[in-house]
Amino acid sequence: MIVFSFDRDSTVDVNPIEPSQTVVPLKWIQYLAHDTDNVVWAHGNQQLKEEAVIPGKRELVAAYTERWGSPVDHVNDRQYKHMETVLETQRDSQPPDPDVITAAAEYLKRGDLHKHQILRLLQAIYPDAEKYVCVDNQYLGYVDGWEYHLPHEFVKAYDYLGADAEAAAVNMDAVRRSKLSTPTTKRRRSAALIRQLGRYAPQSVKEMVDITPNNRIPIRLRRKR
Repeated sequence: MIVFSFDRDSTVDVNPIEPSQTVVPLKWIQYLAHDTDNVVWAHGNQQLKEEAVIPGKRELVAAYTERWGSPVDHVNDRQYKHMETVLETQRDSQPPDPDVITAAAEYLKRGDLHKHQILRLLQAIYPDAEKYVCVDNQYLGYVDGWEYHLPHEFVKAYDYLGADAEAAAVNMDAVRRSKLSTPTTKRRRSAALIRQLGRYAPQSVKEMVDITPNNRIPIRLRRKR
């Protein structure tokens, strides 16, 4: 599995800096994301999330939270805010560096993450990836562990993707419909919490409602027989 991360503006053909510029075709990104075993993320303009139906900043911080807990809590638990505390985790992978955890906490407070922080956080989320490939018109080659390409360099190095993407002809309408029909993590958690609380509800309440695994309407009135 390869982790790909793309910028958008002046990098992808939906918004080239000029018509003559060699940029990454959106179809290539869609193909990588939806017809291969790789994972693809948006680290620049988040409009690319909708265009390619891929995750971005919000989903990345959510993935961190699901694995290691709230980054805000981790920062608040420090004796000194600039020093990291040991995180309790049952997983084999190591949590991100302290400043990346701080950045994730700041994102939840202020809504921003720098590109290099996103890349480093992706490495923590996917520690066993074969490699990490970043494409951006701004230089990010200083981020350790990433294979960095300018857009035209990526197009040249991965030119085989053109034929593969054409042959695959990913049906993006079907991808979008599938995404809309898939319960979000937040909805799944809400439903799970409601079902868990339901075990402790009084019998009179249990007799009035059904607590079901339905993620859209986890509680419904029980029909009279």
